[in-house]
Amino acid sequence: MNLAQSFQRAQNAFQGGDLWTASRVCDDMIKRAPGHPDVLHLMALVCKRQGQISQAEKYFNASLRSKPKQPAVLSNLGNLLKQNRRYPEADQAYARALKYKPDLSDAWYNRGLMAHAQGRWAQAIVYLEEARKLGNNINVELALVNAYRDAGEHDKAQELADTMAARNPGNVRVVACAASVRRKRAPEEALKILEAELSRTADPATIHYEIGLIHSDRKDFDQAIEHFEAALREQPTMIEAHRSLNEVYWQLEDERFLQSYRTAIEQVPDFAPLYHNLAAAHISSGDDESAVDVLIEGLSRAKRDPRLVHALATRKLRKEEFDIAEQLLYEVLQADPDNLRYLIDCANLLITTERYDRASEHLARALAIQPYHQEVWAYQGVVWRLSGDPRHDWLNDYDTLLKTYELPTPAGFHGIGSFMDELAAYLPTLHTAIRQPLDQSVRNGTQTFDTLFDNPHPLIGALKSGVETVLAEYLAAMPRDEKHPFYCRMGNATRFTGNWSIILRSGGHHTNHIHPYGWLSCCNYIALPPLKNGKGRDRSGWIKFGETSLQLGKREQVARAIRPEAGKCVFFPSYFWHGTYPFESERPRMTVPCDIDPA
Repeated sequence: MNLAQSFQRAQNAFQGGDLWTASRVCDDMIKRAPGHPDVLHLMALVCKRQGQISQAEKYFNASLRSKPKQPAVLSNLGNLLKQNRRYPEADQAYARALKYKPDLSDAWYNRGLMAHAQGRWAQAIVYLEEARKLGNNINVELALVNAYRDAGEHDKAQELADTMAARNPGNVRVVACAASVRRKRAPEEALKILEAELSRTADPATIHYEIGLIHSDRKDFDQAIEHFEAALREQPTMIEAHRSLNEVYWQLEDERFLQSYRTAIEQVPDFAPLYHNLAAAHISSGDDESAVDVLIEGLSRAKRDPRLVHALATRKLRKEEFDIAEQLLYEVLQADPDNLRYLIDCANLLITTERYDRASEHLARALAIQPYHQEVWAYQGVVWRLSGDPRHDWLNDYDTLLKTYELPTPAGFHGIGSFMDELAAYLPTLHTAIRQPLDQSVRNGTQTFDTLFDNPHPLIGALKSGVETVLAEYLAAMPRDEKHPFYCRMGNATRFTGNWSIILRSGGHHTNHIHPYGWLSCCNYIALPPLKNGKGRDRSGWIKFGETSLQLGKREQVARAIRPEAGKCVFFPSYFWHGTYPFESERPRMTVPCDIDPA
């Protein structure tokens, strides 16, 4: 078989999903023609599909060394780098691809998606509009609608969504898009669009789900439940509907909580995501034993799905059944060696069992794939502290990186106290949940779900402005260090990536956690119960830093603890471990945390 025939065989195998054959044939061709750019490119795509991220990058770069001016290879390399949040490198790859082929629609599209993910709305619009000029593509236009909406250009978003709906009658994704742009601003219009489509659609599950979301937003929970359940009758494997339905049941303390998963499992007993999500819900609700039972059941009925194997490993780790956990973790890691979640949890096991050098090896591999992953850096700091490595103090430089500021008093208020009093009266009106959300660090409290700083209320705008003021002061005081994962990302602009309101009741607290999707985090204190000054070691209601979620016993360390004050805020890198001490009081603990990224 000559090289052309072998290449065709490998390509056919890749397109047919037979990655083992594709990889084997490519490997043979590389031995016969080591520098062939097309063979190296195909091998890179095979490795990427297999989850072998490091190998994929190696082969993309080898192909480009052999033949630098390959726009398709550069674009695919950009996609790989984007997937791992290596945005500056990805942008360079896309730019080079477009230099050689300005009409490469995929490069414009994916560059636009990346800019959107970074919060660069205006740039995302530019790139996506370039992609749209090259042909009407539904994926491009849907992304452009989202970019317009997030940039605040709501009229453009609605106009494009309506144009798409007129051009693509009956396309459920387009109909859902036309409704979604109205979901917050004109929910009645959104409902009319969806209800009109319901009678003629070939995909009623999606329409029912979208209707359910609108009713859930409006706290019309009976209607939300009705439509989520209708969606699941049509499509029992719709995981999003299970999650939304059971979040409502959880908040309402409804006895039907999690029953939808059981009903679906009876219908589709070999669908692994049902077991995985049911187990996750049990864990979030504090029922670890039921979670383990579900995972074992899933492994017996849904084959040996790696997601279930991994989830069971984490439960065994939590129960200190280390030998079983290690066996399961290395089973999934062998099958998917570049999976960040698997690498991180293997490192957790090795930290817990005091094998710090091996833990560092796994974390180094993870950082090679995604250099700014906040959770990886959090665990790297733990390894360095426990092994006596001075790099811990370089990474977790509490004296420099952990800062408290008083927020400025907005115009029209006599002092920050009077502003916080008004804000504390307003924020509870946004909390309609009864219980803490299922998948957050909050215990015995409630949290808002929408992006708080998008709220047009003047009090929220004033708070956001105040945070921006002290944020600039914080960043101006930071040193520069191109090797440091926090300092090296400092630039000329930032953006808020998440912000929400939390109200803790008596006995409430935050479990120890980090913020995996931030770079810099800030907690703003709105109203507080009476707090002691720390004498006698009573730190009820304080925020603490350094103690992990690994439950390391005597190896844990609270590096810093701060007594909050209403009207002040605390800044810290998102990879800093933090939690709070429980408190007992009739007065709530009210905060507005936020995450910030370089823009």
